[in-house]
Amino acid sequence: MSYDTLRQQLITALTLKRYSPKTHEAYIGAVAGLARHYGRSPDRLCNEQIKAYLLYLHRDRQLSASSLNVAVSGLRFFYAHVLDRSIAEVEKALPRPKKPKRYARVYSLQGIRLLLSRGCTQLKARVFLMTVYGAGLRLNEACHLQTRDIESDRMMIRVNQGKGARDRYTILSP
Repeated sequence: MSYDTLRQQLITALTLKRYSPKTHEAYIGAVAGLARHYGRSPDRLCNEQIKAYLLYLHRDRQLSASSLNVAVSGLRFFYAHVLDRSIAEVEKALPRPKKPKRYARVYSLQGIRLLLSRGCTQLKARVFLMTVYGAGLRLNEACHLQTRDIESDRMMIRVNQGKGARDRYTILSP
């Protein structure tokens, strides 16, 4: 099968599963990178060649664990949903790299008070930052927060179309 046909099948599968445009770009890029690396269509490659490619990305290109995970996800999707290989076979051939654990920085209550009182002198900005911090909102969620999303009677904040285009509720701190 030609690479262009496979590429179109990949785009169709991603579209039907309603993956975001950024995911389309990343997954197509992962499969295209594999095809470019070997100079032939990815449906003609064996599992050992795919593993060798991942090793190349890790050792020679020195991609981060996150970038490797994106490549693995794209290749897994392609081999499972476009070429209909069994999920078990695909997962065995394409292991996920282990990500280093990172812990959030925890500030003392005194440090937070100092930051909000001296670092933020305008009341409106201080209230906004206190809400964002107390609710644990992501930057994009905070930027799209509207007054109607705050349910004071229930002490909840509705996050519309947050990460992964999902709606969720979070607490409204007193």
